[in-house]
Amino acid sequence: MSFCFQSDRVFGHYAVQEEVGLRGAHTAVEAVKPDLGISLEAGIAADHPGGRPDWAQERLGAGPVIYLADAAMLVNLKLRDFIERVAAENHIPLQTEVTAGGSEDSAEMQRFGAGKPAVNFAVATRYLHSHTSVIDRADLDRAVDLLVKTLPRLDAETVAEISRF
Repeated sequence: MSFCFQSDRVFGHYAVQEEVGLRGAHTAVEAVKPDLGISLEAGIAADHPGGRPDWAQERLGAGPVIYLADAAMLVNLKLRDFIERVAAENHIPLQTEVTAGGSEDSAEMQRFGAGKPAVNFAVATRYLHSHTSVIDRADLDRAVDLLVKTLPRLDAETVAEISRF
């Protein structure tokens, strides 16, 4: 699921084929032509036996996650700062992630036109892409709470300010 912001409208879309080239996100971005994007993701928790902290930094129970970088994008610093500020104001713990592998749908939002601010927003998930994936319910609740606090504050003026490079 991703949110695309365009002037005074918010679009939500589900994209397919992320794992094989962000194809659904590419199509959605072309249709919506966003000014800013937030991609909702299942993150990669490394806090399990055999987990590699050099590959993923997320931990269950430490709050929602924003990706600073993945293999296809770097987070817009103004958007990162905005989300961190909303989290701090609402006492919601927030983790960050840097990974050299994988690409998330926000990369397509970031590449649209001359470049748009985008962020991967995730819930840490152990054993991702398996039939036994595990999350901490408190992380999910905090992620929903942070989104509920963030989305109404992304009005046209704020999106324009974040979008000024």
